[in-house]
Amino acid sequence: MRERVFPSDPGAMIQRLQRGLVKKIVFFDEVSSTNAEAKYLAQNGAMEGTVVLAKTQLHGRGRYDRHWESPKGGLYLSVILRPRIPLETTTVLPLLVSLAVAKTIQTLGIQPTIKWPNDVRIKQKKVSGILLESEAGPTSPSYVVLGVGVNLNVDVTTLPGDLSLSATSLSKELKKPVDYEQFFGIFFLFFEEYYARFLHGESEMLLREWSLWSDTLGKQVEIQTTKETIRGKAISIDSSGFLQIVTDHDVHRTITSGDCRYVEEL
Repeated sequence: MRERVFPSDPGAMIQRLQRGLVKKIVFFDEVSSTNAEAKYLAQNGAMEGTVVLAKTQLHGRGRYDRHWESPKGGLYLSVILRPRIPLETTTVLPLLVSLAVAKTIQTLGIQPTIKWPNDVRIKQKKVSGILLESEAGPTSPSYVVLGVGVNLNVDVTTLPGDLSLSATSLSKELKKPVDYEQFFGIFFLFFEEYYARFLHGESEMLLREWSLWSDTLGKQVEIQTTKETIRGKAISIDSSGFLQIVTDHDVHRTITSGDCRYVEEL
C-alpha cells in the first residue's frame, strides 16, 4: 500500500469510494460520534449504504456505552443498513464486520485474530472494535447502524491509561503508515460480500468461517455479564453468534452478551 495516512482531498476520495454497497459518504473532520450521526440520518430517511466517516470522534462509543478513544490516524465509520430480516438475526452482523476487518488486515501481511464477539486483535492487543445499534420496525429492523473503529496509524503511546499497553495499531505492527483509502475500499469489498451472503441465508457458513479466525474457542474464559461472572471453556458459537461455554461446574451456558476475558491473560 502507498504510504499515505489520510487523503489531502477527502472530496475526491469520497467520489472514488462511493460504489457497490457504499452509496453515499458523509464526511466530518470531527464529530461527536459517527454512530450517533448515522442514527440521526437513518431516522430521517437516509438510504442503505450511507456511510458516516470522520477523522476524529469526540465521544466515540464502544459496547456498553464505553468511550472509544478516537485520535487522528484511526478509521472511524458507521454504515446504515436496512435489511429485511427478523430483528433477532442482526446479532450475526457485528461478527461479520469483525471478519471483514480481520481479512482486510491480513492483506497487509499481518495475521489477526478475533476475540468473541467482535474484537479484532494482533498479538493479544486490540486493534479494532465494532458497535451495532438498531431500531425495530413492525417485522424487521427499521435500520441497523454498524460502527467500526480501526487503529490504522494511531500512536498508541498517546492513548490514556492502560490502553497504551492493551491496544496496538497497524502502523505500529508494520512499522510504516497504512493507506487510509485503500484500507477502507478493501474492507467494504469483504463486508459487501459477507452482507450479501448473509441476506441469502448463509449465516451458518459465515459463522463457521468466523470461528476459524477466532482465538476464543477452546480457551478458558471469564465472562462478565450485567448480572454475574461466569467461568468456563468456550466451545462454540451458535447460529445467532452467541457463545457456548461449559462452566467450571460442568453446566452448558449460552452467553448472549458480555465482556469476554481469557483466564490465561488475567
